[in-house]
Amino acid sequence: MEDSLPARILKTRYYPRGSFLDARIGYRPSFVWRSLCTARDIIRKGKRWNIGNGMKVRIWEDYWLEGFRTLDYRPENSDYRVVNDLLEGDTNAWNHTLLLQLFLQQIARKIACTHINTFEHDSLYWDASSNGVFTCKSAYWIATQTIEGFQDSVLTHERRSLKCIWLANIPGKVKIFAWKACMNLLPTVSNLMTKGLAPGSLSCVHCTAPMEDIKHALFLCNWARDVWASMNLMDLTDQAEEIPIEEIITTAKDRGNETLNMMLMGMWRIWCARNSKAHGGKHVEPNEIKLSTSGILDDFTRANVNWEENRVTSNNPCQVRWSPPTNGVIKINADGGISSENGVAGLGFIMRCHNGSVLVAGNKHVAYATSVIEVEVKAIL
Repeated sequence: MEDSLPARILKTRYYPRGSFLDARIGYRPSFVWRSLCTARDIIRKGKRWNIGNGMKVRIWEDYWLEGFRTLDYRPENSDYRVVNDLLEGDTNAWNHTLLLQLFLQQIARKIACTHINTFEHDSLYWDASSNGVFTCKSAYWIATQTIEGFQDSVLTHERRSLKCIWLANIPGKVKIFAWKACMNLLPTVSNLMTKGLAPGSLSCVHCTAPMEDIKHALFLCNWARDVWASMNLMDLTDQAEEIPIEEIITTAKDRGNETLNMMLMGMWRIWCARNSKAHGGKHVEPNEIKLSTSGILDDFTRANVNWEENRVTSNNPCQVRWSPPTNGVIKINADGGISSENGVAGLGFIMRCHNGSVLVAGNKHVAYATSVIEVEVKAIL
């Protein structure tokens, strides 16, 4: 927030007569300021101007028109500098004649359909999210696109495995567990040691191996190997010592959803059995893991099928009939539609009283729109 105390301190120190995005890093900057300056490129790529009176926004340099980072069609010797110059002075509406003179027809039409509010100042919003609010997730997405040489092939197994996990037909707690396993976040002996926590025993609870890590607990322990053998998935886990967990998951996915679900559920049940042995001294036989895994999956699948059937039944389309308003009330119905090919849209409305008599009706052609929601809002307005 511009009015917050940290923002005012930074402005006073580093950019008293400018803006954050245009400020220089300066002499002997603080760590905080240097870090903020490093992130400015991401902010520049994610921000977009919402046009108010058009006094702040530069026509040719700023990102204000959807789909165009900058407008590269600037005529020579053009005196038009800010968006406000494109408005008619007496009506504060777009100057359509001027737009056609300065821009290609497609761009001029898109500008003419851009909403303006000359009673407000121009404002910035975050274009990388659907609600205009900055999020770390959307900023991270922009950052990955700007890294030089960043390709979709980078971290392929990690990305595919995470996608497989979140889309798998298994309980949510198992998905979270599998994600933690891929991120090496489970409290194994080796992880506890790195945190300065000394568990009672440094060895594996099943095979007394000298140091337990995630791969050993889930795949390499002799007891865990017996579990995978009983589930006929031993061939997927044989190379666990040489390949990452993510690759094991993607390989299971390549064999089908049932194999993937069994793999993820098996990992979770192995971890639960490990905890039962470590903290309660209860030993679980490998074959019991197989049976419980299959039983949980069957129950979960049946529950989902029943829920889906109930949802479909409750959502069966029924005939919707217009109902009149109460006496003394006027009812307005409005709707709009948009062509996915060229953005041309149409909208209409009708006003009726309590006996169904039409009071006013109308329709309008919209040269360009960006979404159905935009058209429907215009229909209401």
